[in-house]
Amino acid sequence: MIETNRLLLRSFEEKDLSSFLSYRNDPDIARFQSWPLPFDESLAIAFINEQKIKDIKTHKEGWIQLAIERKEYKALLGDCAVNFIDQKRQAEFGITLQTKYQKKGYAFEALNELFNYLFIELHIHRIIGLVDTENKNSINLMIKLGMRKEAHFYKSYYDQKVQDWRDEYQFSILKS
Repeated sequence: MIETNRLLLRSFEEKDLSSFLSYRNDPDIARFQSWPLPFDESLAIAFINEQKIKDIKTHKEGWIQLAIERKEYKALLGDCAVNFIDQKRQAEFGITLQTKYQKKGYAFEALNELFNYLFIELHIHRIIGLVDTENKNSINLMIKLGMRKEAHFYKSYYDQKVQDWRDEYQFSILKS
């Protein structure tokens, strides 16, 4: 568990199902994400069951997702993801917040503490973020986190929702 003043980054639990389904099925939130719409309950249950047994300390490679909970209300705000790559020397991240919790500093707070944890506790060398070039809020968040834009990938991924190729920026931050 990773903790900030207001938040807990923790494993998913069964109690998260309703909130998780709600934001996963919000078209505005799903716009820049790769999951299918509608995101049905069986997918959500399988996801939660898979993620609740993962531990960020011992996870070796691939994606792990952590629930972001507001401590005061015990409310699920969203989730953040870490993909360990290159023998756990580098990590890619992602974040998703319910619309009503956006623009309140939660994403910055959660990711800032997650980055500290990855650098200090897990000795990650470099953290990477990929973002659609039209996702202005996420671009601004990466800049605020001190990340540097390294690349512009043209038509680098196919977006099933819009049936077209999309551009991405790559940002990164080093432990040093």
